[in-house]
Amino acid sequence: MDYKKFVEDLANSKKLKPEDILESMTNCGPPGLSTKTRAASGGVIDRLTDTSKYTGSHKERFDASGKGKGIEGRREVGDKSGYTAAFKSKLEDKGGAGDSPSPAATS
Repeated sequence: MDYKKFVEDLANSKKLKPEDILESMTNCGPPGLSTKTRAASGGVIDRLTDTSKYTGSHKERFDASGKGKGIEGRREVGDKSGYTAAFKSKLEDKGGAGDSPSPAATS
């Protein structure tokens, strides 16, 4: 079905002239909404964005004030010191007992 046929069928069903429909469509202005979209607000949004109620890995993405940590909060970055998580105290915790990279300081 072409456009002219569509307009003619529409005009017949509305009991109008096709020229009147074409003229009103030409002069109606730009497309738009009758109402403006508003941002949602209320209890649900407040609860969903309250970082103090986050748990697990999501909690690690924000600092104490609720500000996002950025990539540090989303990626586990190792300190590359050579120590494992099971090694409880590092050399710098012992007062810098030398520059040895191994856990057992050499004298």
